[in-house]
Amino acid sequence: LTTVNYNSNNRDVVLVNGQYMPRITITAGKYTRLRMIHSAIASVLELSISGCVLHLIAKDGIYLPQAPRTITETVMPPGSRADVAIKCDTAGEFQMQSGARRRRSRQLLQRGGGGGAGATFTGMIATIVVQANSGSVD
Repeated sequence: LTTVNYNSNNRDVVLVNGQYMPRITITAGKYTRLRMIHSAIASVLELSISGCVLHLIAKDGIYLPQAPRTITETVMPPGSRADVAIKCDTAGEFQMQSGARRRRSRQLLQRGGGGGAGATFTGMIATIVVQANSGSVD
């Protein structure tokens, strides 16, 4: 994951393996491991995927003493890594986004002059495409 500022609106965007808002295909009912590194220098990511279960396995390459830990989001400051297992039980499309839970309060703060260096990136990062499972569940 890399946050860059290069689009025509002078707004930060997040790249996943060098792609802007990619579609990631997984199988319903099966765990998929995502190994993520946030290689930006200023922004923070608060990653969540609504409609799917997230389990934190490791942070910064160190496995958790009691893993996996069920989470609703993972916060990734610049230079951090996270290993997350995701499982979506129903077929469909789900959004991986950052800052979804705090978007409204952040918008109100920004109207009053809030924000600044190290602010949380808010927006969609990728689409998780969940295909129906044709076999056994892992």
